[in-house]
Amino acid sequence: MDKEQGGMNQQASWPIQSLGWLVIGAWFSASLISQVLYMATYGVPYGPEMLIAKLGPIYWLVGGIELLFWVFMGKFFFKKFKRIDKSPTPQSPIV
Repeated sequence: MDKEQGGMNQQASWPIQSLGWLVIGAWFSASLISQVLYMATYGVPYGPEMLIAKLGPIYWLVGGIELLFWVFMGKFFFKKFKRIDKSPTPQSPIV
């Protein structure tokens, strides 16, 4: 019974961590595929000037959403590393 409860606790915390990595992977993949398709069509990579010209004021909304995404991801990693720093370190016996 303890094994089942331990498995459930691990299972409950696993999807949250995986979700973060899946979001990062999806965001990176979407950007990469978008750039590849644009280069295949027009022969040159697109830059921020093209995005601003095509999207107009919506570009700032998309940029704001992306900025919030990176702030939350940074906060997530900061908390994770801070938690690792607080973990107890094994003490060597004094002889």
